[in-house]
Amino acid sequence: MDKPVKWEDDIGEIISPEFSKKLSEDNKKKSDEASTKAQHIINRCKLETHPYLASKGFPDLKMKVWQSGQDKLLVIPMINFKTLRGVQLIDKEGNKKFLYGQANKGAVFSFGTKGLPIFCEGVATGLSIHEVLKSHNIDYTIYVCFSASNLKFVAGRFRKGIVIADNDRNGIGENSAIETGKPYWLSATIGHDFNDDYIKLGSLELSKQLRQLIKV
Repeated sequence: MDKPVKWEDDIGEIISPEFSKKLSEDNKKKSDEASTKAQHIINRCKLETHPYLASKGFPDLKMKVWQSGQDKLLVIPMINFKTLRGVQLIDKEGNKKFLYGQANKGAVFSFGTKGLPIFCEGVATGLSIHEVLKSHNIDYTIYVCFSASNLKFVAGRFRKGIVIADNDRNGIGENSAIETGKPYWLSATIGHDFNDDYIKLGSLELSKQLRQLIKV
């Protein structure tokens, strides 16, 4: 087109290109501020155990913990193309928060050797997968994606891989896994994720299930 046009959103309001540009600039500013704050938090973290990790079956595991007032928060860095976008903060009860304005789409917490991509939503699930597979001679990288929608987006960047889906009561986890077009694991129990089954069934049983999915 040779000149700017206006477009209508879903409720029919007219939004000018100028306003759209301003909105984009504002979002970028908020995102940059969140990245800066995330780095500030990470710089003040200590490697410690945390009640949330203990409740998920990892009482001795030390990860980044930030003292925020009277609270000690587990800090999970969120990286997109090697750039820190923000953090997920988890308190002792398991409540999870993100920084205001941070860009979550495409951001992940990844770990493991370079190999088969394994996509999941939560950090407890990722740690459980690692615990189940660590005794096997399998090269893999776990990508914690923080939500079903972001999991679908991130998995779409890869040609191969498997998905470890949450068995949500509303079916969102499984639907997102199906939409990736990749093989996926799903708990037989509604409301469970991989970590729930890790605690209930143990590492040996889940190892059998994953090996069947990976076919090694």
